[in-house]
Amino acid sequence: MSVDVRESDTRADGPADVLGFTVSGMTCASCAMRVQKHLGRQPGVAEAVVNYATGQAFVTVGEDSGPSRSADELAASVERIGYGLHPVQPVAEQEFDDGSDEVSSSPDGRS
Repeated sequence: MSVDVRESDTRADGPADVLGFTVSGMTCASCAMRVQKHLGRQPGVAEAVVNYATGQAFVTVGEDSGPSRSADELAASVERIGYGLHPVQPVAEQEFDDGSDEVSSSPDGRS
């Protein structure tokens, strides 16, 4: 399953932001469900999806969901139930090194 991390999403009920996280400390699918339920109950969270297999969580926060918590506040909240939640940069903000500054002068790739 491929997941596209987007900075914002437009829904019928108004604009929403999707926050991506890595989750540490999970040992089974029940752990993922516990983290997902916990995140889903936080103020301002419209939806939370946690995947045990990938160790990732995606939290949708929106204007219609009430005042939202910051990524740091969500991480602190999850830490209180025994897991780690670490924000990841949205795809649009990540810097990718395509190696374009490396130039090879020989056909076999050696400089």
